[in-house]
Amino acid sequence: FTLGDIVVYKKGDQRIIHRIVKIENPSQTGDYKWHYTCCGDANNYSDGFVYYDEIVGSYTKYKIPFVGVFVLWLQSSLGYVVVGIIVGIFFSAIIAASGN
Repeated sequence: FTLGDIVVYKKGDQRIIHRIVKIENPSQTGDYKWHYTCCGDANNYSDGFVYYDEIVGSYTKYKIPFVGVFVLWLQSSLGYVVVGIIVGIFFSAIIAASGN
């Protein structure tokens, strides 16, 4: 894995999808295992380190920064209001264009 890769790892019964923000190789860690520090795009803090064998999947093809922040905003009250207004304007334009 490389810096910036999105990985899926297990913590207990949960699967977490976050981005790798720091990598420590086995000679730096003292326990001779790779440590990956992960953080969600919408989080201001890291999750602590994850061992290589805790990672169960990854996605490295495309990197889209701040998608997590945008999705969280869409789920907020303001996001719902803005989406509602856009949908209302869209349907109003359709009705006005059809002449009804």
